[in-house]
Amino acid sequence: MEWKYIKPLKNNSIFENIEKTYNVEIPSYLKELITKYNGGRPEKNLFDTEKSKERVLQRLISFNKEDKANIFIYEELLKRGYIPFAITEFGDLVCINAKNKNVELYLHENETFDKICDNIERFIETLFN
Repeated sequence: MEWKYIKPLKNNSIFENIEKTYNVEIPSYLKELITKYNGGRPEKNLFDTEKSKERVLQRLISFNKEDKANIFIYEELLKRGYIPFAITEFGDLVCINAKNKNVELYLHENETFDKICDNIERFIETLFN
């Protein structure tokens, strides 16, 4: 799959820092994805949740502290055990639930979660357009 607007990851130890600070384990697949495509926009950008169809994935969240929109602005979710890694066109967040590794959509307007799938590999594999 093609990715555009990638921002090179400036610090590979950022994953370890997040894991220690927020007591979460970042899946190795997510680490690889962010290392290659940090902040990028995927060519295939549609996904379904259990309750909705054809959500639009805007981009991956940057893991660079220096970038304006980065993972640390979602610290409250990290503290709750969710690892946000992508954002939709309407500002909802695609997260990994650190407890069970499910990929879930965080609906920011009503602060609820909608399950997408069981793991990040499946999420990326099933993106479509």
